Amino acid sequence: MPFLDPPESTGTYGRMKAEPDRVWVACTAAALIAGGLLTALAMGWLPAPPPRQSRGLLLLVGLVFTFTGLMMVRQAVDAIRNRRRLTADGWLADYPWDPAGASDDTRRELRDAPWSLGLMGGFLAAITWGFATADMPASLSWLPFLFLAPFHGFLLYGVYRYATRLRQWSRVGLPRLRFVTPPPFAPGQTVDLRLEGSATLAGTLTAELRCVEETLVGSGTGRPRAQQHRVDAVFRESWPVLADSRGGATFRVTVPDEGASTQLRHDRYPPLRYWELGISGKGYSGVFLIPVYSRPHALNSK
Repeated sequence: MPFLDPPESTGTYGRMKAEPDRVWVACTAAALIAGGLLTALAMGWLPAPPPRQSRGLLLLVGLVFTFTGLMMVRQAVDAIRNRRRLTADGWLADYPWDPAGASDDTRRELRDAPWSLGLMGGFLAAITWGFATADMPASLSWLPFLFLAPFHGFLLYGVYRYATRLRQWSRVGLPRLRFVTPPPFAPGQTVDLRLEGSATLAGTLTAELRCVEETLVGSGTGRPRAQQHRVDAVFRESWPVLADSRGGATFRVTVPDEGASTQLRHDRYPPLRYWELGISGKGYSGVFLIPVYSRPHALNSK
């Protein structure tokens, strides 16, 4: 079986998310309070308003802090909602699975990307504005913009990726992977799956089954130690899939005997471990989570 030693980086951001705790609540409150105060100050709603020429910058910074706080509130609400959904026992307590099938990551990316792109764009706009209006020697005025150029490049790349996802969604829609074999799937089991897409996907596609592990790796010798988020594939296997004229395809997947059990509950990481099926071709690229559990009624097992 094509297990990878050493594991290969997937080049993706993974699925690990920060769990709300006291520090999260404190940072959220601080961002909302700072954003509200700066916005009120810029609008002249508080005593001793700032000079008119600096109100625009203050307003932008205030809106960025407010946006950051609202994004953290949204993530906390999503985490609480997912916890409430995990009320069942066994494999259904690990992740809010739909036993009928899985959707690809397009919907999640289209929903989440505007928040991160807006936040990064707001911070860059505020910093760029601050440098542009700062009083510094003409001979050094180009240095801040040279420093900011890579960050603007990252932002433009993110906008490009989002535009690509939007174009794919407009052409293909939201394909779905139906579990013909009832889940969960055990290591060594051969399961039947069906891709349900649109006519745009008719033809030969490429399917890739992979097992992914996400870990936080400590580096350095100080305390607290710096942590690096790694997203590595420990298993990869690909094969061609022929989709019919409606963009549908039924195929079989064999999970390797040595396959590790899925672990997606954030309160049990690190590491996160999960199986996913990637489908690509005809201008489409999507990833579907697959529920693989060593023992259907036990977690953290291999």
